[in-house]
Amino acid sequence: MTQLATFYDIFRQVKVYGGDRLRGDYGVEIETETEKKYEYPNLKYWSATKDNSLRDWGVEYVLKSPMSIPELEKALVEFDLCEKKYKFKKGSISTSVHVHINMLNETPLTLANFLTTYALMENLLIRYSGPDRLSNLFCLPICDAEGVNSNLVNILANINKNQYTKLRVANDRCKYGALNPAPLTTLGTIEVRMFRGETDIKIITKWLEIIEKIKLFSKQPKLTPPDILKMWKDNRSTLVDLVFQEYANELRYRDPNTKKDITDELIRQNLKYAADLACVSKDWSKFGVYRIKPVYKEKIKAELDELSNQLLRAPFDSLPYHERLVVLERYHRMNTNVRVVDADGDI
Repeated sequence: MTQLATFYDIFRQVKVYGGDRLRGDYGVEIETETEKKYEYPNLKYWSATKDNSLRDWGVEYVLKSPMSIPELEKALVEFDLCEKKYKFKKGSISTSVHVHINMLNETPLTLANFLTTYALMENLLIRYSGPDRLSNLFCLPICDAEGVNSNLVNILANINKNQYTKLRVANDRCKYGALNPAPLTTLGTIEVRMFRGETDIKIITKWLEIIEKIKLFSKQPKLTPPDILKMWKDNRSTLVDLVFQEYANELRYRDPNTKKDITDELIRQNLKYAADLACVSKDWSKFGVYRIKPVYKEKIKAELDELSNQLLRAPFDSLPYHERLVVLERYHRMNTNVRVVDADGDI
C-alpha cells in the first residue's frame, strides 16, 4: 500500500522542517526547569530554547532531527550530560515530554490502526504517564476533550474519500490534547503529549519503546481497525499483552483504593471513540488507495472558466494551449482526485 509520503505534497501546509522528512522515526521534546539560570548549551543533537510556558528558568530541549530508537541512545546520552550539569528539577507539574511520531513512512492503514489502538489504550497510557497527567489541561485525553476524536475521525474520513487537501486540523483546536494530530500536515507527524516531565533518560527511552509497541502492532499485515475491536471483544484486556508485550504489566492499572485490576473497564470506557474511527470506512481494503477519476472538460466548464478568469482574465477555451495547461494544473492541485479529460482526447 502507498505510504503517506506519496501524498505529502498534496496535504502539506507549509514547509517548516527543511531536513529529510523520511529519515528517522521519532522527534523528542523535553521540557526542563532549574533553580538557577544558565547559558543555553550548544549541542550536537538538541536545540535548547527558552520556553515561556514553563517556570523557573524553563528550557525546552528539542531533537534537531528525527531518529530511530537505537539512534536516539547517543542523543539521550548527550542530554543526560546536561541533566547532570544543570540539575533539572524533578517532578515539576508544568513540564512534560512530547514525542512526534513520523507517519510519512507509514501507510494510511497503519495510521488508522495506530489511532484506533491509541484510542482504546489512552486511559492506560495517561495513567502510566503520571498522577498529574489525568485531565491535565495541557494534555487532555479524549474523554475530556471529545473534539480531539472528532479531528481524528475527520482525518481518516477524508483519507477514505481521497480528499487529502482536507486533512488539516487547526493547531488551536487540538494543541493541548494528549494526542495532537495537527503536525501531520506540517511535519508529517502526530504528537503524543501526555508523558510527565521527566529527565531520566532510561525512563524516557522506555516511554519511546512503549509508543513504538503501538506502531509495530499497527503495522501488522492485513490488520484493520475493525479487527482491533474484534480482538478486544474476543480477548478483553489480554489485548494489552498483544500490543505492549513485555511492558503489558506496567500498563495494567489497579484502583488505588480497592487494589482491583480495572484495566478492562478503562479500555471499555474508550470503546466508543475507537469504534468511531473503525467505522470510517466500509471497505478497509480500499482505504488509502489513491483513486483518480476522469472528468470531462465540458462538465466542469463553468469551474474552469471561473478559475481561468481569476488567473488570466479570459475564458478557458479562449486561451492558448500553454495557458490552458496552467489553469488545468491549478485545477488539479485544488481537486487532487480528478483528472480533466476532453471527449476528443485533447484539452
